[in-house]
Amino acid sequence: MTTMKIGYFGEGKLDYILLPPLLEAIAQNKAQIHWPVEASDMKRLNIRKTGHGGVLEKIRALMEFHDECKKSLERMPESFYVIVLDRRTRTVQQMIKETMNNCSIPYVMGIAIEEIEAWILADRCQLLNWLQLDESASHVRKLRYFDSEYDPEEDSDPKKTLDQLIRVSSVPSADCWNTDAAAEFVEFWRDGSMDLAEIEKGCPKGFKPFSEAVSEYFLGHYN
Repeated sequence: MTTMKIGYFGEGKLDYILLPPLLEAIAQNKAQIHWPVEASDMKRLNIRKTGHGGVLEKIRALMEFHDECKKSLERMPESFYVIVLDRRTRTVQQMIKETMNNCSIPYVMGIAIEEIEAWILADRCQLLNWLQLDESASHVRKLRYFDSEYDPEEDSDPKKTLDQLIRVSSVPSADCWNTDAAAEFVEFWRDGSMDLAEIEKGCPKGFKPFSEAVSEYFLGHYN
């Protein structure tokens, strides 16, 4: 069976937990690719630094690896690369674009506005199903997430919002939003319940163009 391997770069551990199921869902639901999509966190580049500076260092290491492959006439192991940053990294974004555009490596860049957690918060129905929260409960209604004007892309601290939701829920094994809670949510999300259309609707500035760019790549190269 054919497998597509995608290299991906994020700013922290949570990005690496949340990106793979998103890529799988885009491949299957928007490009009708039903064979396995394998996401690689690029650990072989041996860059431990996190944040946008770590992403930039990994991109530079990828360029060196690309040059080595060209010299030895070897193919790159990944089909293409996905880079996700927040909007406060404009200088780094430009540096990465200039670096990547000067070579033949295919890539898609996504901007998560504040943080990638905004994309989870946009999938409202599935998030609340996971948490098993009753929106009508008075202690739940007080949370900012249930404000009629709430916008995940305008949330200055999506992680804090998830913390608040988890603390009023008895479902997650973690008592705050962390890597354990993210991994637990991803298992729930991966069962096919992820609502890509709802995430695009809730995050039209960040997720929608990212989702469209990734699906466009899939459709252009694998259909």
